[in-house]
This record gives sequence, structure tokens and C-alpha cells, in this order.
Amino acid sequence: MAKQASQQSTSEETLERTVSENGIKVTIKSNHLSPGKTNSFFNPKMRQNRELVLCSLATFAGESDGPLECLDAFGATGIMGLQWAKHCNVRVVISDINEESTNLIKHNCRENKMNVKGDDDVSENPCIEVVTCDVNVLMHQRAFDF
Repeated sequence: MAKQASQQSTSEETLERTVSENGIKVTIKSNHLSPGKTNSFFNPKMRQNRELVLCSLATFAGESDGPLECLDAFGATGIMGLQWAKHCNVRVVISDINEESTNLIKHNCRENKMNVKGDDDVSENPCIEVVTCDVNVLMHQRAFDF
């Protein structure tokens, strides 16, 4: 029985769908609401929170003397960092400790016509750095404005 449940969980995790928010489309897994069962957690009820953060960053970036370096520390799908890059003219680093999540983030960057730092095909679209790293280590290594 446990083996059957395990197989069902694996097959459910591979099912994907696309959601759109503020001009950004991201691929999420079917079990996106279960943080213990997926590496690509996405909570649609947090949309208003993400919009408030986006508005705050846009104001901060508009008052700044130069480009800001911004960290989306628990990237999961990359939706926040992608919105920042598209709407705020800031440098974005999206981090997640899980490699499966960072692969999904890179996929979502490319699907939204944004460059991923390290890719050969570089256009004039925003470039996002995607890092597989413990965020505590990353924040000790580098400083971020937001």
C-alpha cells in the first residue's frame, strides 16, 4: 500500500500547469499547495502580498540612485523575482536550496523571455541570476539592497 501511494505521489508531482500573474507566466506542479510534498510551492492566495511587495520595490527602485540588487530568497517557482525583473528595472537573484526548484525557475525565466545568467543566448531582456544555495550562506557571501 505504501509503495502504491509513493508511486501515485511521484506521478502526481510530474503533472504541471501554467498560472499567470502580473504579466508573468509560471509553470507549477499539480501539488503546488503541499510544501512538504513538492519543491515548487506556490500559494495563489498570496497574490495580494506579492503585489504589495512589487509596489514597495517599485517605489524603492524609483527613489534609488542606481540599480538595486534584489534577492528572492526562497524562489520555488520564481514568480516574485520574475515580476521584479519585468516591472522594476532591478538586478534579480533568485535562490532556492533545491536543484529541482532552480531548474523550474530557469525554465520559467526562459518562458518569460528573460535571460538566465550563464546562458549563451543573451538578449536585451532582463537577466536573472538563479542560484542553488542555502540562503543563509548566500546572504553571508553577498549584500543585497532588497
